[in-house]
Amino acid sequence: TIVGIVYSFLATPMYRAEVLMISAQNEERNLGGLASLNQYGGLARMAGINLGGNNDIEEALAILQSRKFIQEFINENNLMPVLFADEWNENPTMESAYKMTREDLLAVSMNAKTRLITFSIDWTDPKQSADWANAMIKRVNDHIRQQAIEEAEKSIYFLEEQLQSTSLLNAQSVLHSLVEDQTKNIMLANVRDEYAFKVIDPAVVPEKPYKPNKLFILIVGFLLGLILGIFIALVKNTLENSTVEALK
Repeated sequence: TIVGIVYSFLATPMYRAEVLMISAQNEERNLGGLASLNQYGGLARMAGINLGGNNDIEEALAILQSRKFIQEFINENNLMPVLFADEWNENPTMESAYKMTREDLLAVSMNAKTRLITFSIDWTDPKQSADWANAMIKRVNDHIRQQAIEEAEKSIYFLEEQLQSTSLLNAQSVLHSLVEDQTKNIMLANVRDEYAFKVIDPAVVPEKPYKPNKLFILIVGFLLGLILGIFIALVKNTLENSTVEALK
């Protein structure tokens, strides 16, 4: 119990800031209706056009937790001296910063029923944990939006080349529709800040530390102490009885 008390008061408190969000996918961001045009499905795929949009949220979550994205976020915000304030003389690497962030600070979970996504950051400074959580979601939205714009522009360029090389009215009609949809995607990306994730509840500065859980530690310490005490008493009693029997 004493060890539990000492640990709970000496351990560095960690604060958890959470962002509650949902996928920003909608029917306007995919070409599901055109996917049924099997004869032009290959052409759409060659142009890099997303016909289904089913994996958009998985891709966005993968980017959010990727090494490249996390390291760029650390670099842009000069977080190395903050993350390794007590170990700066040991020359920490960007790889160690990524592993620390990915394994110890960052967590993502999705409710399979509601599809609500919870993104959290654990850190010793409550304000920084909230700021980082909100900033990372904003950055991933900006990153994926810009990526979608670039892909749509490349698709339009490819489709316009195909328009110039075909004289079939049917094909031209489909190609014009594809160009129109990609132009619409660019317009939507330019006006929608929350492109990949729509934030339902942004992170706020947590008032209480997430860990250590002092009450839990004290209860566990007491129970372990009780069990250890009983065990020692039983062993001591057994040894004493054995000694008495030996003396007899």
